[in-house]
Amino acid sequence: MFHFGTASTQRLNTCHRDIQAIMVEALAMSHVDMTIVCGERTALEQEEAFNAGFSKAHFGQSPHNFSPSRAVDVAPYQHGHIQWADLGLFKTIAQYIRA
Repeated sequence: MFHFGTASTQRLNTCHRDIQAIMVEALAMSHVDMTIVCGERTALEQEEAFNAGFSKAHFGQSPHNFSPSRAVDVAPYQHGHIQWADLGLFKTIAQYIRA
């Protein structure tokens, strides 16, 4: 069974409690480890995400900009790294989150 590390827990704690509960349950069910990449974003973080092409929204237009955040970014984590290129793993963790 997996558990969120310190950094993931800190990021998840910026999210709405319903999102926190969903993510904890999804990780408990999952056979794939995952990490929380982002919860709440500051104005600077949101604009950086927009400028880098990681978000289509400016600050104030994203669910990440609420306190607590109404969005969470999660990624599969294996072998000490986020597995950005493995779309199959992203699909797998999405199934656990939807469950």
